[in-house]
Amino acid sequence: MVEQQTSNLALEIINRLRSLENRYTILGEQMLVINQNMIEEYKRFTQEFKEIHENNKKLQDDVTKLKKH
Repeated sequence: MVEQQTSNLALEIINRLRSLENRYTILGEQMLVINQNMIEEYKRFTQEFKEIHENNKKLQDDVTKLKKH
């Protein structure tokens, strides 16, 4: 009887451990996707920022030219 209870407890612990390992693996995969998305968003943001900066510089040049005339 005690052996059966010990065996059942061991199986329950093993099952819980497997469940936790599964969750850990899933969380790791989700974190990888989140990191990849953040990198892509950062790249997109920096590209947009560069374009805005270039447009601003062009506008400043245009204003300077207009002031000279």
